[in-house]
Amino acid sequence: MPTLPKTASTIVTGHSVKPYLSLDHMVAFALSAAYKALHGWLRGQPHDELALLNRLTEELRYGTCPEWPETARSLIYDLRRQLFVLHKRGGKQSGDDGGTDAYGADLAITLNIFSRPLSIDGPAGPSVFSKTALFQLKTDENFRTKLERRQLLQPRGLAGHSFVLYADETKAEFRVQSTRETIKQLGPEPAELKGEKPHDVFTHDWQTLAEWLVSWLTCQVGEFSTDGQRQIIEQALDRFGIWREDASSPLIRFRQNAKRPTPADYESLAGVGNTDLPLTASWLVIDIYSFASPNDFQ
Repeated sequence: MPTLPKTASTIVTGHSVKPYLSLDHMVAFALSAAYKALHGWLRGQPHDELALLNRLTEELRYGTCPEWPETARSLIYDLRRQLFVLHKRGGKQSGDDGGTDAYGADLAITLNIFSRPLSIDGPAGPSVFSKTALFQLKTDENFRTKLERRQLLQPRGLAGHSFVLYADETKAEFRVQSTRETIKQLGPEPAELKGEKPHDVFTHDWQTLAEWLVSWLTCQVGEFSTDGQRQIIEQALDRFGIWREDASSPLIRFRQNAKRPTPADYESLAGVGNTDLPLTASWLVIDIYSFASPNDFQ
């Protein structure tokens, strides 16, 4: 890996996208996609979290990426984005009324960077940068929302990758915080989680989306994945797969009968009790094949 220079604006921690891609361009794309989704969601109805999730996945999957300078654009990277639908239904636990949220997220995003061109002849080789973020999506007003400790404790083996993404309906802004920090914000854990009331949480002082993106892409927050860890995470999420966007070009070994889920599929995967929403989530995998560093064009 190249020696990473320290800058006044960003503390480099040993892993970063900066040796491979333009950090500014990546942040600009993600901010543009997220706020297009948020503003479109606010203009329409209903204002529920599933509707916002739909908007976010649309913009992140199909949104236009920032352009490189004309002389270098075709020399920098190839891009592949794939969207998967996951169920989140876990097994029954003692004292529960039914299925549990298996990994505690509404949206998973994996960013992989490979140091060679995209090829149809074989695998891209090991990743030089890989991170996965799991988001629990919350919407509310005036930077206040309610959170349940039990839900925040769900991402058992992936807690270091887990965040709460809060969208404010009145201010039209995002805030982000790790689930670990959010759990601390709730105060001491009670002896019995069952029956604990939701906590009122103030989100204004969480990171803004722009702050979080820079921190995440330079590995100041969120766990970095080695190539082996990347494959383990992908296999773990693969177990929840019920549909992939393009069955003819699999990213990983997905179930052979992968298909777009029907209402009956959603019903069978839904939670129990009084909930009307299915326990489903989206997983967006962004593969970038970077074979020229931004530094090569300075």
